[in-house]
Amino acid sequence: MPTTSKQRAPDAPPPSAPEAKLPEPVPVEEDRWEISAQWKRAWRAIKWTAYGALTLTALLIVGQIYLFASLFAGIHPVLGGIFVGLVSAALVFFVVRPLWRFMRMPSVAIPPDVELHDPALTHHDVERRIAYDLTYLRNMQSNPALSGHGKAIAEAIADLEALSQREHDLTPRVAGEEIGQFEARRILPLLNDLDKEVDAYIRKEALGVATATAVSLNGTVDAFVVLWRNVNMISRIGRLYYGRPSLRLSMKIIGDVSMSVVLSRVADDLTETAGHTMGGVMNRVGGIVAGPVMDGSVNALVTLKLGYAAKRRCRSFDVWSRRRATQVAAEVLEQVRKESGGLISDFLKLVGGAGGLAIDVAQKAWTAPRSAWSMVQNTVGKRTSRKPTEETP
Repeated sequence: MPTTSKQRAPDAPPPSAPEAKLPEPVPVEEDRWEISAQWKRAWRAIKWTAYGALTLTALLIVGQIYLFASLFAGIHPVLGGIFVGLVSAALVFFVVRPLWRFMRMPSVAIPPDVELHDPALTHHDVERRIAYDLTYLRNMQSNPALSGHGKAIAEAIADLEALSQREHDLTPRVAGEEIGQFEARRILPLLNDLDKEVDAYIRKEALGVATATAVSLNGTVDAFVVLWRNVNMISRIGRLYYGRPSLRLSMKIIGDVSMSVVLSRVADDLTETAGHTMGGVMNRVGGIVAGPVMDGSVNALVTLKLGYAAKRRCRSFDVWSRRRATQVAAEVLEQVRKESGGLISDFLKLVGGAGGLAIDVAQKAWTAPRSAWSMVQNTVGKRTSRKPTEETP
């Protein structure tokens, strides 16, 4: 009987001796000490800290409302119910109603993430940008704030439609350059008057918030004033641009408003402490006045930054990518830095008369007890000095 031997396939590797098991290397995080990784961790910690501060501030505000309600209810249950009803009605009317109007606005078209000067630009990218520009112009045509530019908007729509018809006859690079020039010459100039109106309104609101929080003597009232004015501000900015950004960006705006309330509450405590410290350096009256002035200045700058950021998002003409968001944040901070000096100067001029009157009243109140005590001392001193002379023969 013939025997058959099993032969290995020619391409099969030869069997090897069992190798000794070596310890697996421990993975090393190479980017743990990179600056970008450290910044991500720090930013994550900052965000969670801000969320915690926001929650704590909300609990403190609710606690103070409950404290006042208990105080009025201790006097009479009806007074407690009236206080709770008034606070609830104020929150609904001044905060919930404008916020609801803002969220009910139609969402503006989201600009495509297309760089018109990108060498890798394609015809599909050009078509997406043209479609967005047409949608944006039609929204502008429906905007009551731009009713005076109706003819120019209609002409821009007709010219852009003609450009879209001959777009395929051009290279993507040339078509992208023409669209960029069209946007710079025919679309952006139509927004100049509206941009100026919104900038003036944001500045006016920042000045109003500064004055109101400087006059207020309670941190909770400051937080409510900031919340009320900022919610109304973003609601009106959305109405002026006839739309709000996407849901994600709208929630970011609401988050910014919440953070401004937290900063207002924290700033009130810090400026009060700073006022007491400055009172030891200057005088007690100067410290009393300096605290509210610093509080109003901080709230004004926070409102200014929030307004300009909300304006960029409600305007919604630029792509809101991560890179663009970082660039816009830097531009907003630079704009706030340039206008901060003039805003604080106007604020000081506005409260100058009231501040001078407050200083005079405080000076009189501070010197009145000393004057009264000196009068008592002089009167008693004179009477006691006359007694020995009268008794001497």
